Amino acid sequence: MQVFLFPFGVGTLCVYTFALPGLALWHLRKNKEAVLHDQLLRAKGTGDDRLSNPKYYDWRRAWSKLYSNYIPSRWYWEWAIMGRKCLIAVSFGAAGQRPERVDRS
Repeated sequence: MQVFLFPFGVGTLCVYTFALPGLALWHLRKNKEAVLHDQLLRAKGTGDDRLSNPKYYDWRRAWSKLYSNYIPSRWYWEWAIMGRKCLIAVSFGAAGQRPERVDRS
């Protein structure tokens, strides 16, 4: 049963690890103008309602968690941090999976 489910697990892992973050990065990069405009409004302390941010209010509600903690010219920094965490996790995982340390009982 595990051998049958292994490809589905690998596929799901690839989707959640690479495809979803990649699509989010592509979408934000494609809409750099909206991100920059919204971040400038946030820096001014406005844009939290439709009256002060009529064009990008829905955009802020949907996407701002991915870029709101960074300065306007560095909206992509979330992916640099995510990549660093992934490298750390992979390096620790690879270090812990040595064949001589696996219990085969």
